[in-house]
Amino acid sequence: RVEGNAELAPGAPVRLGLRPEEVRVRGVRAEDANAFEATVTDLEFLGPFCRARLVAREEPALCLLADFSANLMRDMAIERGGVLRVALPPEILRVFPRRAEAAR
Repeated sequence: RVEGNAELAPGAPVRLGLRPEEVRVRGVRAEDANAFEATVTDLEFLGPFCRARLVAREEPALCLLADFSANLMRDMAIERGGVLRVALPPEILRVFPRRAEAAR
């Protein structure tokens, strides 16, 4: 679910965009909008935060990058191979038409 984005025909192929720091993991419930479980497949320490590569458990083609503060990493014991419940808030998602050459 997304809010206030491009006008597209139902079923049209799209790409979703969001900032890595907007990915929510704290306090996410299964019934939250755009919530799903993801596996942490990689972590990169970048000073004040870590960048995590997340792969959706139910849809392995869906992968995204998320930036987590050192405090969040510690509080939630985030580690490579761990599973997190992730939410992508509808108000921060951006929808872009998917061009034919990008669909490959």
